[in-house]
Amino acid sequence: MGYKKGKFQFSFSLYGYKRGQNGQPEIIPEKAAIVRKMFHLYLEGNSLNDIRKWLEENEIESPMGKDEWTVNVVSGILKNEKYKGDALLQKTYTVDYLTGTVAKNRGEVAQYYVENSHQGIVSREIFDMVQDEIKRRKNSSVGKSNSYSSQYALTGIVFCGECGANYRRVTWARDGKKKIVWRCMERLENGIRNCKNSPTIYEDKLKDAILSGLSQISPDVSGVAEMVKSEIGTVIHKNDEQNEYTIKAKIKKLEKEIRVLNQIVNEADDNQVYLNKIKECEDEVTRLNSKLIECSKCEMNDIEYLINSNEVNMLYYFDAVVRNIVESVLVISQNKIKIKYVGGIEITKSI
Repeated sequence: MGYKKGKFQFSFSLYGYKRGQNGQPEIIPEKAAIVRKMFHLYLEGNSLNDIRKWLEENEIESPMGKDEWTVNVVSGILKNEKYKGDALLQKTYTVDYLTGTVAKNRGEVAQYYVENSHQGIVSREIFDMVQDEIKRRKNSSVGKSNSYSSQYALTGIVFCGECGANYRRVTWARDGKKKIVWRCMERLENGIRNCKNSPTIYEDKLKDAILSGLSQISPDVSGVAEMVKSEIGTVIHKNDEQNEYTIKAKIKKLEKEIRVLNQIVNEADDNQVYLNKIKECEDEVTRLNSKLIECSKCEMNDIEYLINSNEVNMLYYFDAVVRNIVESVLVISQNKIKIKYVGGIEITKSI
C-alpha cells in the first residue's frame, strides 16, 4: 500500500547518498562527483571495463569499501534510476516470508515508479542519454554475433546445388567498375576439387528473382501476404532512413542531444570530447535533412501502396523484409534457382 502511495524506505547504502539529519537522502558531494564522472566516461565512449579500470587506477573505493570494482557494479550504477531522482519500487519481492527468500520481480507482483522522489545526482537528460547508449551498444553487439541479423539478408541462406556449401557475397572489381556477385564458398576456398560446376550469380539478378517469385504466390496462401505487409510496415517504422517519418524522428532526437551536450559541455574535464560530439550531431542533422528531401520523392508512396495492396508483391528489395520472408535459396544452375519462402512455399525461378 505504501508503494501505491509512492512511500518507500530509501536504501542509504546506495553509492553517493547518506541519511540526512531529517531522515531524508542526502548527497555526498565527493562520491556524487565520482558518479557524474562515470556517466560522462560512458558517454565519451568508454566501456564498462574502462570505467572499472579508471576507478581502480584512481584508488576509489567501491560501494562495499573495497579497492576492486566489478563491471556489474559499474553497470548497476549507470542503470539505476535513483541517480536521476526517481525510484522504481518493488524490483524484488519476498517469495517465502518464513525463510525470507527474495527473488527478482519479473512481473510476478506490481511495480511502481515514483518521479522526483529525492534529489538526483545526474540530470535526467544525461541519465537518459546513457540508457540510449547502453541500448545502442547492446544492439550493435547482437548484430555481430547473430548471423541472421547480418548486414546482408541473404548471408547464410544461399546454398550451392552441387556441393551444398553456402554462397558468399563477393565484390568484383574490373576495369575500374565494381560488381556484386555471390559465389560458392567451397569453390572459392578449394577450387574445383569438390565443386566443379557451381555458377557465379549476380546479386541484382538474385534480388530480382526473389521479388518476382513473390508475385507468383497466391495472396491467401499460408498468410504470406500478411507477413510481407507486416514486415514492410516494420521497415517503415523502424528501418534506418527508409522513410520521412524515421528520418524526422532521428533529427528530433539529435537536436535534443545537441541541447543536452551544450548544457553539460562545461561540466566535463575534457570538454573537447563533447564539442566534437556536438559537431558530429550537427553534421548528421545536415545530412539527414538532405536525405529527407530525397526520400520524399518516390519510395514512401510505393511502400505505402504495398501495405494497402492485397497482392504479395514488392516493388523494391529491402533486406529487413527479405530476411524474414525467405528461408533459403538453392542455386541449381547458372540460370535457375529455387527459393523457399515462409510457410514452406518453394518457387523455381529463371535468372
